Amino acid sequence: MNKINSIPAGWRSLPAASFAAILLVSLATATAQEKAAPAKTIAGVPVLVLEGDHFQRGYAHGKALRAEILDLVDNYILERTSPALFYPMLQSVGELMVVDPGLEEEAKGLVKGARDAGGGKFKSDRLPAPFTWRDILALNTYIDYLGSACSSVSAWGQATQKPPLEGKVCLVRNLDWSLSPALLRNQVIFIHKPAEKDKRPMISVGFAGFLGCLSCINSEGLGAFLNLGFSSRSGKFPPSGKFTPSALAFRTAVETAHAGGPPGDKTTQLEYFIEKLTKTERVGSFIIQAVAPRTGPAEPAVVVELVSGGHGIRTTADEPQGSSFALVATNHNRKLSSPVDCGRYKKAQAFIKENETGLNQDSLWDLLTGIRRSDTMQSLLLVPGTGEIWFSFRKPHPGKKKVFKATAMSDVEKTTLEELFKLTP
Repeated sequence: MNKINSIPAGWRSLPAASFAAILLVSLATATAQEKAAPAKTIAGVPVLVLEGDHFQRGYAHGKALRAEILDLVDNYILERTSPALFYPMLQSVGELMVVDPGLEEEAKGLVKGARDAGGGKFKSDRLPAPFTWRDILALNTYIDYLGSACSSVSAWGQATQKPPLEGKVCLVRNLDWSLSPALLRNQVIFIHKPAEKDKRPMISVGFAGFLGCLSCINSEGLGAFLNLGFSSRSGKFPPSGKFTPSALAFRTAVETAHAGGPPGDKTTQLEYFIEKLTKTERVGSFIIQAVAPRTGPAEPAVVVELVSGGHGIRTTADEPQGSSFALVATNHNRKLSSPVDCGRYKKAQAFIKENETGLNQDSLWDLLTGIRRSDTMQSLLLVPGTGEIWFSFRKPHPGKKKVFKATAMSDVEKTTLEELFKLTP
């Protein structure tokens, strides 16, 4: 996992799992309840449609999910850390964050919605003070020092030349994270329909209270999935200078990347995405695989390796032993550092080589299933060119049981981006 450096003296006795818990409040930090039944569920997971400007979307999020967020705080984060260390962490990073102003408004709306749903109260009974909007943004820093593992595979062109893909790009991913019952029962699919002209509709597959991106897809077909990176250049946490939480930089890049600029502008959507993603200061080490509908000779997939103080862009040209029409990403940088042996990476590459001209949705899903870990929480498939998307989620244990054993994955549910963006609150 990422190394944790420059920890304040009072925190050094805390185990890494406790640090993960502290920042994992990122998932648990929004607010709200007055339990509204979801308009729809997919593979057993609720879908929450958020419309309007950032504040309005945050308000709806907080009001609908207050109970779920507090469940995550009480039964995931505070089960693994000391409440006395929780607020110092928030305060130490809150003043250093640089984020899109819209996300500040969304965090404010989230707090307001949660408070309104809770009769003016938005706090855990185990903590001394209510959450603020700045706390909520600070909570999104949990992946900047410790986060999910994950794996992703994309294929296109010659590798997918046969029907039904006929050369279109397909991306699959496993989110490998935790068997925490509180996390499993609070997974959410968010559908953002922004009023802002510079923001695109977006789907985010995450958790109650989470504002950033782990698995996000915008309405123009750009899909991007985050993996934890193992790197010595992970930076120090808490940071000593201004930075943007990676999950929030990721979200802004997905929301604002577009398929085309002014007349004559040949910048691709992936290039816009990379530019926006990499221009911020960061801590931690991350790998993001992104795909978009193919619009020309450029490859429709890319792996972005992000580290403190730099980044690298990996394409098939960097895969001399692999396919010219596929990319695999797990948790090791392969552009910025010498490749490290990884069983999932090797298994995926071998599968692609054996099926180099016959990959399709079913075979790529089989590959995804074959490289799942016991802590895989979500499996997703995306075909940007058609909007086809598949979901499968690990089922939570019933009730409030604190049983940290793998449960079954849900049956695969298939839908399209078009159908999801038609949903209303």
